[in-house]
Amino acid sequence: MSVHPSLEVSGGALDSFLPGFTTLDRPYDAYPVICSNTHVETIFANKLRSTPYVRFRRECLRMKDNGVVSLDWVAGDNHCLSPKSPILILLAGLTGGSGEAYIKHMLLRARNKGWRVVAFNSRGCGNSPVITPKFYSASFTGDIGEVIVELSSRYPDANLYAAGWSLGANILVRYLGQEGDRCLLSGAVSLGNPFNLVLTDEGFHKGFNNVYDKTLGASLSKIFRRHASLFEGIEGEYNIPAALNSKSVREFDDSFTRDANLYAAGWSLGANILVRYLGQEGDRCLLSGAVSLGNPFNLVLTDEGFHKGFNNVYDKTLGASLSKIFRRHASLFEGIEGEYNIPAALNSKSVREFDDSFTRVSFGFKSVDDYYLKSSSSNSIKHVRTPLLCIQAANDPIAPNKGIPREDIEDNPNCMLIVTPKGGHLAWVAGDEAPFGASWTDPVVMDFLEYLEKTKSRSVSK
Repeated sequence: MSVHPSLEVSGGALDSFLPGFTTLDRPYDAYPVICSNTHVETIFANKLRSTPYVRFRRECLRMKDNGVVSLDWVAGDNHCLSPKSPILILLAGLTGGSGEAYIKHMLLRARNKGWRVVAFNSRGCGNSPVITPKFYSASFTGDIGEVIVELSSRYPDANLYAAGWSLGANILVRYLGQEGDRCLLSGAVSLGNPFNLVLTDEGFHKGFNNVYDKTLGASLSKIFRRHASLFEGIEGEYNIPAALNSKSVREFDDSFTRDANLYAAGWSLGANILVRYLGQEGDRCLLSGAVSLGNPFNLVLTDEGFHKGFNNVYDKTLGASLSKIFRRHASLFEGIEGEYNIPAALNSKSVREFDDSFTRVSFGFKSVDDYYLKSSSSNSIKHVRTPLLCIQAANDPIAPNKGIPREDIEDNPNCMLIVTPKGGHLAWVAGDEAPFGASWTDPVVMDFLEYLEKTKSRSVSK
């Protein structure tokens, strides 16, 4: 199959995966006017994209440390799907969950193809309860790892896949790298992965990106505020006041986070988490495949970008979202000794503020920069042993183009990269359903996952 020149397509697995796609020979037709500016496209998709109705059945799964994550399944699937139906795990971006429009669109597309789909809600996200003084972070792959092991045991005859968006993609890729050959996934997808969190943080402080940083920082503080009392009296460097009052994602992470056969798809941070998991697991990975969409990959570059021009809007928005999530659980952190700054986390104005006051402390990082550097999933790509598709937008304001680990993807026989000329951050307002319907990436992701599943099934039947 030929690839249209409007797309950048590469990777060590290109020859292996390319036959599975049905639309890459078509031009990437970004929707007029809306896609003329990356910020307009990003905000349009976030605010005006349709959100389809899905009736969920929630399962609260207890982790080994007694924390809880919430799994949202499509209600009734247990009665109408075969135990052998392939399973797709979806990981949302920073502060996101099963309610995100991009999650629901992808979920319904896979469900209509006969897949069993579950949306993974990190601790405190998607109204998932927080019962212990521990949240989630770009580096923490423990929860998604436990979920994959549980589902592999529960459905031994089904192949597992995962897809992550943004931070979810970063976590997923880190998991893949950690697991290596042990990974239980049969495939994975990373979308809008920041990859290099240091670059992402830098970007949050530039121009309009500061708005994103402040919004996300406020959201983190809001989530933390609900459970802040859990962290009071806990030893460590927690700065609970700072976490409660974070003005950016970086502030929240610095005060708190730095002290975590299936298929999966991750968007943005969810994609970063997914790729990190794939890299960690390697050959041990339980996933049969994964999709990364809009993965920031390099969180250092993402952080840098947050501080440039309009990107400041994203930083402020994400920071506010982090604070909002934290606010719900702030009582859990009260009385905990250390560097927690709960007031700062509750009132974060940016991502960096929230990370500085809360996230980096929670996961044991000495500084917010140390947290971003060591949590970037770009370091995990070389260790991935699971089929992985990464989809990025060249003009992504949060997951910078220069942060994509192109050389490592090219050198890894398990990885493929698609970069669209436009798409903003997790927007991709193009394709047959534009402007209000599902993003351009959804049918591409489905092509990849179905190709892996068919290939897997043929190899088993021989």
